[in-house]
Amino acid sequence: MKTFQLGIAFTLTCVSASLLAQNVPPPELARIAPYIFPGTRDCTSTLFATRYRPQTITTGIAQGELAVGGAWIHFTYDATHTAASPHPYHIGGYIGYDAATKQYVQSIVDLFGHNTSTSNGPVGDTLTFEYSNMEHGKLVHGRDIYGRAGSNAPAHTGKVQDENGRWVKTDEEVCDHVRTAFDAEAESKVLLQRDAEWAAAATAGKDIEKIVSYWSDDAIVVEPGQQIYEGKTAIRAYVADSLHTPGFSIHWVSEKPMFSSDGSMAFMRGVDVMTFPDSNGKLVKLHTRGISVWRRAPGGLWLCVADIANEAPAQDTP
Repeated sequence: MKTFQLGIAFTLTCVSASLLAQNVPPPELARIAPYIFPGTRDCTSTLFATRYRPQTITTGIAQGELAVGGAWIHFTYDATHTAASPHPYHIGGYIGYDAATKQYVQSIVDLFGHNTSTSNGPVGDTLTFEYSNMEHGKLVHGRDIYGRAGSNAPAHTGKVQDENGRWVKTDEEVCDHVRTAFDAEAESKVLLQRDAEWAAAATAGKDIEKIVSYWSDDAIVVEPGQQIYEGKTAIRAYVADSLHTPGFSIHWVSEKPMFSSDGSMAFMRGVDVMTFPDSNGKLVKLHTRGISVWRRAPGGLWLCVADIANEAPAQDTP
């Protein structure tokens, strides 16, 4: 694995018991199923600091299925784009069993190249794949260790051997939230309720941090006659400045959420009314219409990633 670069040094092999039963895989794959990530899951990954990168915590989605007639497990992992992770990591590959060598084989392709590792099978509560790979002109020995976290959630630890022969952690992943079939009707109610709570907090105008918490770290806000505010620091300053303006108030109502096919993204339209003093100090009202774009974070929490509005035509204002 490219554990010294950006990599999550693991292959999230998400295979459920129902899939195993339906496809009747080789008994060797059934044997390792309890050690790898079942179902489609939201994951949190800690990438430990190395000489090539600082420590970061990212999130992502792991998916997998039996493939090639049930003889291999096919997996993918897609990290979430955030301000802390502007270049999200992606990986895909296969795990199978080599009857000739009586070893499990893990073959992956990521943003940096490809890698193959092997395992002799489960030992105790862990399943370990080992590999040797040239990275930055040096031969690196690494391990991908599958097991369980303290909460009994599927977990993975990546390690490499340093120049002193010590095994050092490069990354650690826990995938404790199982994604169920997406219910657009139910999620629509959840998103509208969250947006209504956000609007109520903004109208109250008392808790800046609560208001800002509804945006993602990498969110952008585009309002009529204003600069583009990008990222929470800029958005927080914009919100604080607005709320500290005498006579300022805001309220909005959103409707008709529309979701991506996998339920990870949504957008909805809305109407806003803002009150603020003009250049003469007289309070005026600005009616806008806009679109808000939302992303569902691990655990199901919706965060606004883009808030875009323009002034409503005169005939659309009450």
